[in-house]
Order: sequence, then structure tokens, then C-alpha cells
Amino acid sequence: TAPKAYLVRPSFGTLKPGESQEIQIILQPQQGDMSKDANNHRFLVQAVAIPNNEQVPRESWASFPKDEVQEHRLGVAVHQEAAAPEPRASSIPTDAPQNLKEEYDKLVQYTLMLEKEKKRLEADLNDLKGHASSGGDGFSKLTLIIAVMMAFLASYSAQFFSR
Repeated sequence: TAPKAYLVRPSFGTLKPGESQEIQIILQPQQGDMSKDANNHRFLVQAVAIPNNEQVPRESWASFPKDEVQEHRLGVAVHQEAAAPEPRASSIPTDAPQNLKEEYDKLVQYTLMLEKEKKRLEADLNDLKGHASSGGDGFSKLTLIIAVMMAFLASYSAQFFSR
């Protein structure tokens, strides 16, 4: 009855027979105290049998015959606690931003920036690997061959002149 007041994840999905799914429902921070009105809110849970456990897109629900769709309404009950609850990793902090979309967009931008930096670092690493395998700061193969030949000639000439 108040879809914008809650964050539900996942909001839809397909389950195999006997399978279960944990759903996270979070009351969004709003102007004023929504918890008073929340006791009047309800959730509609719908289910329909499908062949072969295929995924059903959200748009397809309107095409199912009403007599095949099972529905169950869940009422919301908000309980005020005397003491503040222990913070959990999944709870939204009280200073959470009013607009979660803005925070999501910031996270997406940060992720894209990290991916770009990763690609740059991988390219630098590949350049360094290519530089090292081509002889880079070491001796080239030609230099090593000339040095071996010089050592051989030096030892041969030392034997020749010592006689």
C-alpha cells in the first residue's frame, strides 16, 4: 500500500519446488514519523506455478489468469523498542542520505572509476612484462653471444701465445 516507503530486495524471483528465499524489507527514512502510518501498510505476495522453473519477467505477471495466481497479504507491524536496537550491518544508519538514488549513482561512478584504473594498471603491467621479456635493462642475446665468443677467443689466444 506504500511502495515508495519500503526497500524490498529481491522484489521478485523464481523459486524451485521446496526452495525458500530470504527477503529484506527496509522502511525508508522519510520526512516525519512514517512508523505511525506503517501499521496500516500491507504487502501483497503473489505466486504462480510455472513449467520448467523458467524465469518470469515482472511484465509477464499481468498475462497470468487471475484464478492461477495465489495471493497472500501481509500486514506491517512496527514495534517501538524501549532501548535503541544494536546496529547491524544490514540496517540503515540514522544519518542515511534522504535520496538513496544519489548515493547509488555515486557508487556506480566510483565503481566505473575503479574499473578504469584497473584497466590502466593492467596495461602498465603488460607493458612492463613486455619490456622485461625483450631484454629491457638486461643484456641482449647478441651482446651475450659476442661476450661468449670474446671469452673463447681470449682463452684460445692465451694458449696460442703461451707456446
